[in-house]
Amino acid sequence: MNSAADLLLRLRDVHAPPDPGWWPPAPGWWIAALLTICCGWLLARWLRPHVRRRRVEARLRRELRQIQLRIGNEGSTAEIASELSELLRRAVLELTGDTTLAGLHGPAWAKWLTERIHHADTSLQETRRLTELPYQSDIALGDVKLLAELVGQVLAANPGPRSC
Repeated sequence: MNSAADLLLRLRDVHAPPDPGWWPPAPGWWIAALLTICCGWLLARWLRPHVRRRRVEARLRRELRQIQLRIGNEGSTAEIASELSELLRRAVLELTGDTTLAGLHGPAWAKWLTERIHHADTSLQETRRLTELPYQSDIALGDVKLLAELVGQVLAANPGPRSC
C-alpha cells in the first residue's frame, strides 16, 4: 500500500493548457479579412463612377448658375448664348461619355436633345431654334433665358448612361 500512497501523493491536479496566442490567426479570420478586402475593393470600384458623375454634375450646375447670373446684367446676349451653347455641349459630352455626339448639329442635335429632355413643353422646333441661337448676331434676352432653361433641363434629365 505504501506504493499506492506514494503514487497518490505524486498525482497533481488537472492543469488547463495555456491560452492560444493572437498570432497567427485562425484560417477563418484570414478568409474573413480577404472577403472584407474584396468587398471593399468592389464597392470602391462601383462607387467611383457615381461619385465622379455627381462631381461633374455639380460643377456644370455651378457654371450654369454663374452664366444665369450674368443674363441681363453684363455682357452681350450673343456672348452669353455662345457660352450656354458651349456648356450644353460639354455637359452632354461629359455626362454621356459618347464622343459621337460632338459631331451632331442642326436637326440631329435638336432631336437628340428633345429625346433626352422628356419635357412636355419642349418641342423639336423649339429645341432646334434654341440650339441655333448662339450662331445669330442679335438675340433677344428672352431667348437667352430659354436657352439657359434648356441647358438646365438637360442637366436635370441626366442624359448619361444609367449603368455608370
